Parts: sequence; C-alpha cells; structure tokens
Amino acid sequence: MTDAASAVLDRPTEAQVAAAHAYLAEAEARAGHGPDVGPRPVAHVGVVGAGTMGAGIATVFLRAGLAVTVVERGEAELALGRDRIAGQLDRAVAKGALDRQDADRAWGNLTAATDLGSLASADLVVEAVFEDFDLKAGVLTRLAGLVREDAVLASNTSYLDLDALAAATGRPEDVVGLHFFSPAPVMRLVEVVRGARTGDDVFATALALARRCGKLPVVAGVCDGFIGNRLYNAYRTQCEFMVEDGALPQEVDAALETFGFRMGPFSVWDMSGLDIAAAHRRDTAHRRAPGVRVPVLLDELCARGRLGRKTGAGWYHYPDGARRGHIDPAVTDLVLSIAAEHGIRRRTFTASEIVTRVLDTLTAEADALLADGIAARASDIDVVLVNGYGFPRDRGGPLHWRRQAAD
Repeated sequence: MTDAASAVLDRPTEAQVAAAHAYLAEAEARAGHGPDVGPRPVAHVGVVGAGTMGAGIATVFLRAGLAVTVVERGEAELALGRDRIAGQLDRAVAKGALDRQDADRAWGNLTAATDLGSLASADLVVEAVFEDFDLKAGVLTRLAGLVREDAVLASNTSYLDLDALAAATGRPEDVVGLHFFSPAPVMRLVEVVRGARTGDDVFATALALARRCGKLPVVAGVCDGFIGNRLYNAYRTQCEFMVEDGALPQEVDAALETFGFRMGPFSVWDMSGLDIAAAHRRDTAHRRAPGVRVPVLLDELCARGRLGRKTGAGWYHYPDGARRGHIDPAVTDLVLSIAAEHGIRRRTFTASEIVTRVLDTLTAEADALLADGIAARASDIDVVLVNGYGFPRDRGGPLHWRRQAAD
C-alpha cells in the first residue's frame, strides 16, 4: 500500500470528526465558565408545581440525594404529582438506571405539601408552573417573601423574560434560570440562564447543582427562548412556512429525519403540545414588526382542539393513544384550504430544499445568538441542538456542520 493510500485510510471520517467535536464541546460545557466564587450550600430543594415538568425536576433532585419538597395547589394535583414521581423512580429501576434500595431512599426524601410556607427552610426553590408570566411572577414574588434571605430562587421558564421575573421578586440577585428539558429525568441538558442582576454565588450555585444532578449545563443569557427555544422557534417557523407554501408535515419530518434528526419538528411539536407555542406567539405579537409574515396553521389547529398527542390529534392523528402519529387527511385538507384562502400558490419542495432551508435558518440564528452575547461559544450552541433538539450527533451541531461543509 502506498503512503498516500495509507494516509487516506487513516484519515477520520466526517462522522468521527463530528463525534469528537460533540464530545469536546460537552466536556467544555461541563467544565463551565462560571465566576470564581463558591456556590451556596444546597441540601434541601423545593419544587413548585408537580405536573409533568415539575415532577420530573423533583425526580432529578431526589436521585441526586437531595431532600425535596414539592408543592401543588390542591390535594388532587398533589396526589397526581406524587404518582408521577413514583412512576419515574420505578421506571429508572426497571431500566437498571437505579437500584431499588436507592429508589426507596429517594422516595423517603420526598415531602409533598399544598402550602408554599412549607418551603421556608429550602436552600433553593424552582418554580415549574405553567408558562405564563403573571403566574410565574406571582409564585416567585410570594416565594421571595417566604424563603430565607440566602435561598436561591430559580425559574424553569423556557421563553419568558427572566430579568422581568427577577425584578418582580424584589431580590433579583437571588434569581437564576434553570431550564430543564423534558423529560427531565432523561434529558441531560439544562440551560443555566444568568440574568442581568443574578449574583455570582447564585450563578455558581445553579451550575454546581446541575453538575451534581449529572446534567450538562450550558450557560445562556436572557432573550426570548434563550439559546435552544430561540433556535427551535426560528427553524420551526420556517417549517410552517414550507407547509403553507407546498410541503406537507410528513414530508418535512421525513426529510429532516433522513438527514439525521431523531424526530422531525412536527412530531416533536405534537409531543410537547401545540398550545404552549400558540400562547407564546400570541404573547409576543406586540413585539412583532408590522408586515412580518406569521404562519396561520398553528392557530387553526389549536382552534380545532388539536393540541398534539395529549388530545389525540395535532399535526398528526394518534388513534387509541398511539405514540407514533398517523398521517391525517384532515390536516392535508386544512393546509390546502388555508393556502387557497390566503392566495398561496403551492409548489413542490424537495428533501434537499427542506434540509437546506432548515440548516440555513439554524446557522443564521446561531450567528445572531453569538453576536447578541446570548451564547458565549459556538460549541455551546452545538451542544444545545445535539442534546436538546435531536440534531444528529454524527454531524456535530449546526455550526460544526457548516464549518465541515465549507472545507
């Protein structure tokens, strides 16, 4: 074999280079770039809200050996929350991720209550209530007057203005964002959101807690959606435009899954629920420049009660509780009707066109995140997309992919 041929065979593949990039980027994120101060001690944490997300966050803390107090608004909601936590611990045991003795010990560290006053002794409290500004601000403000002066107040908001939430508490230096991804016991990624007035020791506490829980913390600044959801919203909107202009949801999903995404955007959307995105779009409408095009299909689906898998129908149909969506002719009819109503001349999109538009959108928004100082490093953006949004790991993330494509 010639030296030239041997050199070619020894050269790593693009997938190997991308996997190495992903590994190093995650190691850098884990190492963090926090302040040179020690974290506040955390042994007892509170979680307000025991829905899917709150119960998941509580389970994460319990598995990390922390004492956890969960608060819900009523006994019925609290019972459901306890059942969710018990189920998540049982599933971890069944999968071999947790032994029975540790699960029982974790369960013994759980306290459940309907009174926020039960959180008075907590070292850190996470609010995980519905994604509504007034609701979250109200909870945080009440907590600010109940917990100790050295307690940390954290919000699990995925979109809202953390600085405004912090200001409402009257103690913004104690407020930080801890955006867990769903399902929290499974997803490693956590966005640690530093507000304009978040104290150095509070920021350090959030980073240390995420690492203690075995999570992958990525630091984000304050903006609409932080790193992950700002990117997700940008590319999901382009996918909606493609459906209005000529593609169908299943065609967009198939193109991106073939590229390597774990799930297409419309399947993901059905899993997370359409109503949250629709509410966010309504809440931010006042900030939209006049004349900006806004997709209309989302509101039409929500108006018909199609909120995703949880209602049995969204972009797809889920008969008999199916986990995988079925193509629904009713959605195709709605797409064609909306196009006709708005005078849109539909055209065919190739899989290549779909992928190119999504990648161009992601990289452009990523550049904006770096320019705005929301993300500190390009590698952090790749970590978020790979670990939180199903971007193919063997392509390294959108910014790594762009560099590789340019070489």
